[in-house]
Amino acid sequence: MIHCTTCLANSSMDNFVLGESGKCNYCEKFFKSETIQWARINSQNLSLDALIKKIQLDGKHKKYDCVVGISGGLDSAYVLKQAVECGLRPYVIHMNNTWNDSLAELNISRLVESLGLDLHTKVLNCNDYDMALSSLIQADVVDLEILYDNCAFSLCYQAANNIKTKYILGGQNYQTEGYAMPASWNWFKYDKTNLYAICKIFSNQLPLSLPLMGTLDFFYYEYIKNISIVPFLDFFSYNKNLALSCLEKNNGYTRYPYKHYESILTRFYQAYILPKKFSIDKRIGHLSNLVLTGQLDREKAANSLKLSPYDEHDTFLADKHYFTSRLGLSNSDLQTYLTRPRIEHSCYPSEIRFWNFCSMAKKIIMT
Repeated sequence: MIHCTTCLANSSMDNFVLGESGKCNYCEKFFKSETIQWARINSQNLSLDALIKKIQLDGKHKKYDCVVGISGGLDSAYVLKQAVECGLRPYVIHMNNTWNDSLAELNISRLVESLGLDLHTKVLNCNDYDMALSSLIQADVVDLEILYDNCAFSLCYQAANNIKTKYILGGQNYQTEGYAMPASWNWFKYDKTNLYAICKIFSNQLPLSLPLMGTLDFFYYEYIKNISIVPFLDFFSYNKNLALSCLEKNNGYTRYPYKHYESILTRFYQAYILPKKFSIDKRIGHLSNLVLTGQLDREKAANSLKLSPYDEHDTFLADKHYFTSRLGLSNSDLQTYLTRPRIEHSCYPSEIRFWNFCSMAKKIIMT
């Protein structure tokens, strides 16, 4: 196993190349992407003050001037806090897929209450959600989180369209999550065709109650309705530990052991299923990002990778029991699933080619 001396990437990751400088191609891509991101923001001549004034002007006579989707995690929580402190009036939406950790529910309620905001919660149909999740499990594809991400994006776009705003303030940022995960670790998030096909094949039904979106929906919202997700945290000097301390001190927030652990499903998926079935440890990307931005010492980050993703064994046992019992799986079923070979999303019907075609056509038109 060859390891990068700058970040935590290693030769088990797709197309890993270690340069003479000690930096791997993942490091280089990170710094290049960061430069591109800041150049994009600067090319629009948008300082934070200019962005705030633009949002306020467009929403002058409206109850809300932007949308913030909140999961209970750090990034979205800090987006919401900063938006309010900047004088914005966010429409706060939370998608409850009914797999929330109880701590996430508490963090959301405390944060919203402390900021004096209204919370709009969309509770998804748990039967349809679990059916779709079970179908993805039977399909042996890698990205079980495509279901959550797709629905969450869709609801934010719908909310923005309903309240007639062009701005969704997102928690995506290059300072804590700009590190590009290997392509094989995820799948294209707007692939509604893929989700529908897998559900039809393995459950013989469609999750029609879920707010899924595809390529055409994305381009409709982005280029017909001019709604876009603003990388809000990239307008700040965003330090994870400082943000956590601020939220804990002022908003009753309680931190999680690792990133994205506000969901029982996400926690079990990232901490157990990905490593066991797919030999993937997403902590490599999460921690590498903090190392490359100077927020975490590399040696400390490397040592943390040697520890179990679960801070407590009892938590793992509880999550495993909840996951299997809710989806009607026996321990034997779970072990069979973990030992079956991986099948690519592309082996099922997909709209990835259509997405790539539309993206290429957009670039040609814009140039």
